[in-house]
Amino acid sequence: MIKTQTNIKKNINSKITQHIFLFTIMAVVLIFFIHTATADYDFDGVPYTDQLKKVEYGSVKGGVIVEGGHGLEVAKGQPYEQVFSVPDGIITFSRLYVGVWGGTEKKTGTLQTTFNDHEFEILDLKGEKDTNPEVYCSGHGVYWVVYDTIDYTQSGTNKAAARTSGEIDGRVYGIILVTVYEDDNGQQVDYWINEGNPNLHSLGWAGDIGYTNDEAYVKFSGINVNEASSAGLTVAYLCGTEDENDYLYFNDNKLNGDNVADSRDYFDLLTFDVSGYLDESSEALFERGDEDYVHPVLAVLTVYSSGDWREEWMGENSDGGTAVTTSELQDAIHHWLDDILVRGHLLSTGDLQEIIATWLSG
Repeated sequence: MIKTQTNIKKNINSKITQHIFLFTIMAVVLIFFIHTATADYDFDGVPYTDQLKKVEYGSVKGGVIVEGGHGLEVAKGQPYEQVFSVPDGIITFSRLYVGVWGGTEKKTGTLQTTFNDHEFEILDLKGEKDTNPEVYCSGHGVYWVVYDTIDYTQSGTNKAAARTSGEIDGRVYGIILVTVYEDDNGQQVDYWINEGNPNLHSLGWAGDIGYTNDEAYVKFSGINVNEASSAGLTVAYLCGTEDENDYLYFNDNKLNGDNVADSRDYFDLLTFDVSGYLDESSEALFERGDEDYVHPVLAVLTVYSSGDWREEWMGENSDGGTAVTTSELQDAIHHWLDDILVRGHLLSTGDLQEIIATWLSG
C-alpha cells in the first residue's frame, strides 16, 4: 500500500515537472517570436510600419469627441495653443496628441505641453535614438506625442499649449483631443480608437531611400451591423500636401476622391460618413498614392445604435409612460423640425403623426 502511494506521488511530481517545463518553453518562444509594439524610432513607422494600434475600444451611452487643429505654424519657443469643447457628462477616456516637425531625425529637442493648467513633464525628442513610449517618431523627425489626459479633461472649455526647444525645427503640426463621455441623455455608441505614426513614403526627395512604404491599415472588429444607425470614421494625417494624390478606403469604398490629405499646412483632421459601408469586421486602408511622405496618425470609428426611438416618449420608462405628455410632444416636434436624431433615428412625418395620435388618445 505504501509502495503504491509512493508510485502515485512520483507520477504526480513527474507530470508537474513536465508541465512546468512546457510552460517555460512556451514563455521562451513567446519572448523571442511574438512581435510586440514598441515606441522605438523607426524610419518606416512606429509602433508599426503598416498599421495603427488599437488603444481603446468600448461602448457608452454618451458620445465621442475628436477635435483639433490647426496646421504647421508657430516658431520654436513660442506656444502653440488649441481650444476644445467637451459636452457635459462623465469623462471615461481622454487622450491628447501633439504633432511636431523635427526637420531631421538627426536633431534633438524638447516638448513642453500644458493642458488645463496642468504641466506635463518635459519630454526629450531624440529623433533616431528615441525610445520614449509616449513618443512615436518616424521618417525625417516627424513626432506624434501622446498624453493621457483623463484626470485633467473637463466638461466645457479645455485648453492645450505646446512649446518646443532645442536643435529641432520645432514647429507644431497640430493638437488633437479625443474624449469619450457618458451622458444619460446621449445615444449608445460603440467606438474604436487607433493611433500610431506609419511613414508612407516614396523613394525620397532625392530618390535615395531605395524602397517605398505604400500602405497602412486599421482593423475594426465586433461591429454590430444589424443595430447600427449611423457610423463615422475620423482620421488625422501629418505631412500631406495638396498637389499630391493619396487615397483612403473603408471596406474597399473610396472616401473623399483622389486627394485626402491635401492641406497646405501639413495637417488634416477629417470625418467621413461610413454608415453604408459597415461589415462586422471592417478595415480602413491608407494608400500613399504619389505623396512623397504622408503620415496617418489617428483613426477613430464611431458606430451609433438606434434602439427603438419610441422608447424616448412612449416607452414605459418615459415621463408619461406609454402615454405622451404635452411636454413630450413639444420635445418630439422640436426634434422633427430641427432634424435631431432620437436614439440614432431621424423622425419622419409619419413618426410624428404616430406621436400626435398617441398624445390625443391619452
